[in-house]
Amino acid sequence: MKLQAVWLTCALALCACPATTTTPDATVPFDAGTQFIKGKYVTRFVQNDGRVISIAGDLSAATVTVWLETDAGTFEQRSVLGDVNGNYVVPDVPQGPYVFQLGSIFIATDSRVVNLGDNVPGRPDVVVLNPNEGISLTAGNLAPWSKNDELQLASWGAGIGYFSSALNSAILRTHVPDAGDTSLSDLWIDMEGWDAIEGTKGDDLRIFQLSGQVLDGGAVWKSATRSATVTTDLKLNLHTPVSTTFTTLDQQAVEVAFDTTSFEAARADVSPNAVTFENRWLLDAQLGGPGPNALTGSPDLAILELPADAGVIDLTLSYGNPFPAEWQPFVTVGTAFEVLYTAPATDGGTSTARSEVGAISRAIPLADAQNGPIGPAITPVRNVMMDGVPISQGLPTVAAAPVITWDAPALGTPTRVDIECIVLTPGVPTGRLHQGTLHAVGTNRLRFPTGFLQPGAVQYLRITALSQPDGWDPTAPLRDVGPPSASAATMTPMFMVTPL
Repeated sequence: MKLQAVWLTCALALCACPATTTTPDATVPFDAGTQFIKGKYVTRFVQNDGRVISIAGDLSAATVTVWLETDAGTFEQRSVLGDVNGNYVVPDVPQGPYVFQLGSIFIATDSRVVNLGDNVPGRPDVVVLNPNEGISLTAGNLAPWSKNDELQLASWGAGIGYFSSALNSAILRTHVPDAGDTSLSDLWIDMEGWDAIEGTKGDDLRIFQLSGQVLDGGAVWKSATRSATVTTDLKLNLHTPVSTTFTTLDQQAVEVAFDTTSFEAARADVSPNAVTFENRWLLDAQLGGPGPNALTGSPDLAILELPADAGVIDLTLSYGNPFPAEWQPFVTVGTAFEVLYTAPATDGGTSTARSEVGAISRAIPLADAQNGPIGPAITPVRNVMMDGVPISQGLPTVAAAPVITWDAPALGTPTRVDIECIVLTPGVPTGRLHQGTLHAVGTNRLRFPTGFLQPGAVQYLRITALSQPDGWDPTAPLRDVGPPSASAATMTPMFMVTPL
């Protein structure tokens, strides 16, 4: 599990809208030979035997739009429908920067090619589980259970790279083990929203126990101690019984080295109001290893949870690994910072604070993590401005399509900057709605397309600088290629967008 996967999320969806094409404006420079943008939407399903099944998205009813900023500070649009094979070509787009849009996907770039889609583990024909569907687990030979333990599940074939009982306390519904238990009896694991495991289609299910212990100073170390591999078919509308006996994993030593001080030193760059929430060091198994077929959703082999002000950590601990050697382990370290937001209650009611997280993290191969304490590789962008006004001063009202600019981080060079808009509504607690994410490639200035920000609403931005590996391809900007990588977020104050 990557820290970014938990602390930072982005929803991608397609929208079917009528296509329109506007007449080129004479103020937009013309350069014959660069008058179009092209690309393809393909999801690559990576199999655990190394094969890749590529499935093109049907764009025949989806509108691809290119937003071109004019000298007058407005936009021209070039909009087309794609085809059934995931291809699109947008004509009349001069060389230079623009914003690409497909549904809720926004990318600011100057590339002539924008390929979409990501690598996904498993089969393309998976079935999503409904409420009250999942596993009823009976198992023996657990390590004595403690309150800091958790179970993790992985099934490459079903596309489950990481599923943890620690994701939500409600996941373990009944017959939760007591302290000291070494067996499970009908432990109900709710897997609503995840993909059904189908052993008849070649899926296997790995279940493993992370045993937790409290170290000196209050840190918690969790590491894989027991594991089982079973074949089953999850049944729809029923609890699927699974019975197994765990095997004891051989333990190996690992240096756990983490300079939390250097991460926490960037707290004010995340937000002047940020409070250190947690430090984590994680050892994960990289499904398929790094490279062009790299996958997200990595199962944890070990986790060190540290409080604020933990200082420089350098420990030798142990862990087990139930996965194949080719699933190359990598280490992710980082610090999460908490920022509180409260939407103004216009009706006189009370709106309580909503906790939001900004994080600074770094992922590196295990071998490189064994050379002393790890510090950050990138810090947040600085001096964020909207229409020339520093956002750090607070912006009570901004235009519906403002220009946003930022300066480079003090440390590191971003290959992409993600700008996430989050809308707030009064409530107990304050409501939160993800409005959209704009991915900026190779620029530190852009004008938001009309409607990206929510007119008439209170909102804030999470701006995340990402440093991608050498194999990252700017023509496929949303495709992960595995570690080494790093990210750092800054959280803006709240602002209101002018109603349209």
